[in-house]
Amino acid sequence: MTDSRFTLRSGWPVAVLLALSLLVTWTAGTASAQFASYYGKNRVKYDKFDWHIYTTDHFDIYYYPELEEHLERVASYAES
Repeated sequence: MTDSRFTLRSGWPVAVLLALSLLVTWTAGTASAQFASYYGKNRVKYDKFDWHIYTTDHFDIYYYPELEEHLERVASYAES
């Protein structure tokens, strides 16, 4: 003979596991939706740089045109 209390209790773990899995799935879905709104906002954006190259015996010095007046001194420091 089957005890109805035993049958009812054996279904509770399944119901609890189902409820927990639904809760975890719902929570993960809202967390990923919140993350998705920030995704890609902090990516690196590269600019077009106007580099010039000054070549010495041992170095290639990349510089901006507005710093050209200091280039000979910097090159001599690097070579020394």
